[in-house]
Amino acid sequence: MSVVSLRSADFAARPRSSRVSQVAATDTRQTSVAERVYVSLLDAIVLLELLPGQKLPRKELADMLGVSVTPVRDALQRLETQGFVSTKPQSETRVSLLDKASLLGLQFQRAAMEVAVVRRLARRPAAVSNLSAVPKHVSAVHFDAHDDTFHHGLFQAAGLGQVHDALQTQLAPLRRCQNVVPMSGGDQILALDFHRQITDRVGAGDMHGAESAMRAHLSADCAAIGKAARQFPEWFC
Repeated sequence: MSVVSLRSADFAARPRSSRVSQVAATDTRQTSVAERVYVSLLDAIVLLELLPGQKLPRKELADMLGVSVTPVRDALQRLETQGFVSTKPQSETRVSLLDKASLLGLQFQRAAMEVAVVRRLARRPAAVSNLSAVPKHVSAVHFDAHDDTFHHGLFQAAGLGQVHDALQTQLAPLRRCQNVVPMSGGDQILALDFHRQITDRVGAGDMHGAESAMRAHLSADCAAIGKAARQFPEWFC
């Protein structure tokens, strides 16, 4: 089977998300062939260009990427240790299915971290001046970039920008799931409203209000995991 995605018609017709493109972005002038292959495969898995359960023939991947089999093998081993692919002994390698329980656990961890960040910021509300103003409207094509910028900005204002950057590969399974069922226009409007509420509560020094707004904002992601599992059960375990 070709490594080219064999998406169902309704999935292929939907707008693609660029939410995780920053996770895989790499300056090719400063990285090895093995690292670039790893990044390319991780990006393809998270963006659902390689689908859950899809076979990953090493030779075909190597030909597609224009490299030898060795860096592909090394990249697949690295991805397996991170849970993105699975290999059966003496058999093929496949893209791992999405694990609903693990995703909910990751979302719980993410919420705990982001709540801790806004509570920290609310204790020093002057830090809100370092945050960009939340726009009234963001086009659908630019929403993911805005959302990433907003959440990264919170960590940055709290002096934890490096922590946010270090978490991106760990949280990549969540981003992969978010690409299964992209946010609707109404969901995006609601998210922007929560961004404003969080910024306002932090600026007012309202620790509990900021925490409540963040929890409400991230609760939608938990619901999205269940929705994705219901719509594409064959991609979940």
